[in-house]
Amino acid sequence: MKFFYEFHFLFSSIMVTQERYENAIQFCLKEMFLRVGENYPNKDLTNHDRWFTMKSWTIEEERNFSKWMTSYLCSSLKFTKKRARSETSYFLLEYGWTNIIPLTLKVIYNETANVQDDYDSSIRCV
Repeated sequence: MKFFYEFHFLFSSIMVTQERYENAIQFCLKEMFLRVGENYPNKDLTNHDRWFTMKSWTIEEERNFSKWMTSYLCSSLKFTKKRARSETSYFLLEYGWTNIIPLTLKVIYNETANVQDDYDSSIRCV
């Protein structure tokens, strides 16, 4: 995690101190862990190399967290909305939980096709 702070702080504003930035990220990590029923810090979970793959959340839960984190960064660090979204996206890319993707697949058949099989190009996924 230290690498994340050192690398990503280079992109942070000069007006935001490293301590304030790190505290905000720690607060976001606590919130992210709480949303999957875990406490932070959690040495049992974070001692693994890919600890962020050991828990999961739905795409909707990730969106809700993303909105919350963007709002939090805007208010606590006075980031612009664009910058807060960028920080949030990077954070989720690096440390977000694994997404649960529903296996439902809506298939639309081309009305002009007479035969449908597994390799039919007239099927498109929506």
